[in-house]
Amino acid sequence: RDSTPAMDACLLYRGVLPPGLSVPSWVRRQRRVFIARCGLERTTCQRLAPSRSEGFRPEQQIFSVWVRQQSPNLFPEVHGNARAWCTSSTGVSFTLLALMSCVAGCFVFIRRRMSAIFRAVPKRVVILGGGFAGITLARELAHKCAVTLIDIRDFFEYVPGVPGAIVGSKPLSLGSWATHVGSSSDQAVVQKGLAPRSRLNQLHRRIKEVAPISAQFLRAAPSQSVIVRHGALEVPLQGKSSATMETISWDHLVFATGSLYPSPFKPSASQSEHAEKAERKQRVEHFASAASKIARARHVMVVGGGIVGVELAAELAKAASRAPRRITLVHGGARLMDDLPASAGERAAKWLRRHGVNVLVGERYVSVPNDSKTIKIANTYRGVHSGTTITPDEAIVATGARPATEFLSESEVSDDVNPEHIKVPLDGSGRIRVDPKTFRVDCKFCGTLADDGSSEQQPEIYAIGDCVAKPADQYLASYAHWEAEYVASRILRGAVVGSYKCPPRLICVSFGPNDGLIIWGDRILCGGFLAAVFKLIIEFWFKNFLPAPYSIFRHLPMLREKLPSKEK
Repeated sequence: RDSTPAMDACLLYRGVLPPGLSVPSWVRRQRRVFIARCGLERTTCQRLAPSRSEGFRPEQQIFSVWVRQQSPNLFPEVHGNARAWCTSSTGVSFTLLALMSCVAGCFVFIRRRMSAIFRAVPKRVVILGGGFAGITLARELAHKCAVTLIDIRDFFEYVPGVPGAIVGSKPLSLGSWATHVGSSSDQAVVQKGLAPRSRLNQLHRRIKEVAPISAQFLRAAPSQSVIVRHGALEVPLQGKSSATMETISWDHLVFATGSLYPSPFKPSASQSEHAEKAERKQRVEHFASAASKIARARHVMVVGGGIVGVELAAELAKAASRAPRRITLVHGGARLMDDLPASAGERAAKWLRRHGVNVLVGERYVSVPNDSKTIKIANTYRGVHSGTTITPDEAIVATGARPATEFLSESEVSDDVNPEHIKVPLDGSGRIRVDPKTFRVDCKFCGTLADDGSSEQQPEIYAIGDCVAKPADQYLASYAHWEAEYVASRILRGAVVGSYKCPPRLICVSFGPNDGLIIWGDRILCGGFLAAVFKLIIEFWFKNFLPAPYSIFRHLPMLREKLPSKEK
């Protein structure tokens, strides 16, 4: 008391204040109250009070309140107003919690308001094509954009499984097209068509089942041209007059029309011209008819030694009862599967020859026309260099894939065309030219958009999938999926996503239902039964459009072999 009487009074007094002092209501619930003289510094009280009081924890925070002294004789050293200090270990927590709640509430409110503003005017994205690339892109954008998906068919077909479907087989399951052959040839044809028809139905999905619910799906009329204008697309729809063109507005236009293969590998546009409502049934019947002809044949010739031709020849060789009896695979290149490593082509040739397939490489065979109108001559093919002739019962062309861009090449630009008409650039094979770093199409206007004679801005037009001009080894379903993911990110986020980085090539080649090769880049990872299991997983994964994130695969090693430099 002698040294610091005021401070001692502050430290020794604790408990309930006696009558004469009024304390604010929020202080009455505190456990301790300390009285200090007004002249004492606040920092001194904060430093000394915790250290000199019994039962006071140093980590407790000190709050200051004002106390009115009604009885001047209670503390003689204290005159006028006095400052009361109270401690609380939970006061700070509640205060911080309240502040954080307010900040979080403001953040949620602002975010909802901004989302409502952006949802009021969503980006309009029009996608032409309902294949791997088109459906993947629609699924990526449907939650934030107004997506319109346009295709000439109302179903999706898993094309990599078609070679096996010709004999009614799938990975880890043998074909059964010749197991129910009856006594008569007609009955045999009907029975043989059952398994391919059933297998093809397994490869089909309705577009409305795999496309997002929020996306609008429209069916375009086949064999009709499409007019691309700035911000609008004029397309003929099925069920309407051919002269009626539907105008669809867009902010972003994406071409994902894919490619066309010779029948029966892919449904052609001609199969949709006369059967709009029953197109899927027509495709199945047409495929089953082609499969029955192959099953009846004694000699089948497969033209083309790419991945499709090799898989088809292997499926025919492993089919039940070995029907057809003789199989010939011809390829104009130096080896099978030119786009894959040389070791893969060598292993494919050895496997096929070991299973009775006659493999002819390095010779291109052309069809010999039948000049006789009275005598029916079977299919005849002659080698261009050697002159050797082959006369098969059935010939399957597994080469000659072309882009499905006829609707762009058929559109003629006249002198009186609208100035907003856009011409999509195509290369010599009919594929769309794009910037390989962004997949953006460098379109050309057939007129001008602005009054000063210049275009206002480059339209947001992209192209992905098999309709794009790109390296030959990238025409795979996996690359169509990754390209769709990248373009979706670019539409949503803009140029901040950077340039497209090609992921490594990962492919599985089937040698029948229980054998094959898994290839990563230019290296063969494994083969045999493990490859068949991997093929089955791939079919299930991509047929159901499960995620294959581009953001992860783009960082994987390419495992490509460097080409040796040529010495001059």
